[in-house]
Amino acid sequence: SSETVKTAEPVRASTAAAMAEPLFSEGKGPKIAVLDLDGDYGAEFANLLSDSLKTDLKVNNRKKLAEKNYDTKTITRVSAKKIAAEIAVDYLVTGKINKKTETLSMISVYLRDSASGDIKLTVSQPLRGENTAAEASSIVSAKIREQISVIGR
Repeated sequence: SSETVKTAEPVRASTAAAMAEPLFSEGKGPKIAVLDLDGDYGAEFANLLSDSLKTDLKVNNRKKLAEKNYDTKTITRVSAKKIAAEIAVDYLVTGKINKKTETLSMISVYLRDSASGDIKLTVSQPLRGENTAAEASSIVSAKIREQISVIGR
């Protein structure tokens, strides 16, 4: 089943520090790939947020991802399964950043199961002008870690 999490509060730096615990211990746990986020917020911020998510989620297959050039705008159930098989991961994280106003954007991140390609979690996080990529990433990655611990692998 798919779960949607909407976070109403803006991201806070103190929250980011509190959520910095690692997803894996000693390399155990599910393998996750974070594909680059897309959207109309701007490539620089999207890249910073993608990199922050990769760090927060302890992604260890960055080299494999860098070698591939996936079109993240058109990820479907079928393509998610294919990509996950190609890079040997249990979960794919995809998403987008959409600008709503000059000072507000919405980050939508999707956790996809590699076996089915289904979205297991959608995290929608408002992003205000003063928020950093690291702060937004901490909130989103905490929700992903929580969901993975519930569904396991």
